[in-house]
Amino acid sequence: MKKGFTLIELIGVIVIIALITLLALPPLLSSVRGNKKTISETGKRTIYSATDLYVSNNTKSFPRYEGSVYCVTLGTLVNDGTLTSDIYSNGVDELDSTKTVKLTVKNGIFEKEIVNVNECNKHIVITIKKEENRYISSYLGVEEGAICSSSIDGEVVSAEELTAGNHIITCNVDGINTSFDAIVTEEIVENQLNE
Repeated sequence: MKKGFTLIELIGVIVIIALITLLALPPLLSSVRGNKKTISETGKRTIYSATDLYVSNNTKSFPRYEGSVYCVTLGTLVNDGTLTSDIYSNGVDELDSTKTVKLTVKNGIFEKEIVNVNECNKHIVITIKKEENRYISSYLGVEEGAICSSSIDGEVVSAEELTAGNHIITCNVDGINTSFDAIVTEEIVENQLNE
């Protein structure tokens, strides 16, 4: 009568357990990584919702000109109170200050993406109709008091001062320069054609 395992039987059991562990470990690790990604996706949805709320509270600062790009830092969302600072970012229990939400206007809606701060540059593309005779700064949500200059026409105040064509316009609003591309068009009123 045999009592216990022989050395060979014991080594065989250990090898079988090791093989099972090696086969089961990768799917288990993948599952854990997947859960971290789910937390990250949940955090993204929360950040995007906070961004939507921030934009709706500041609509004048975010005109929906096709192709325009805006950047909203996570710190801005926290300071505004639309986002709490304990949102998970990359599995860390604090807000990542190197991240920003990049908003790109496509088909009249904002497409959102979280990128590094240095990967997001504000870029506004505007079509200006000379016939409208608006202040240039009004395209940025500022009615008066901004000093604007065109790459073609120099210092300008209103749309009718611009030459038709493609301009780079820079406006100084409260000491901050904002540049945007402007496509200036001549609008001809129908009754002028009949004269």
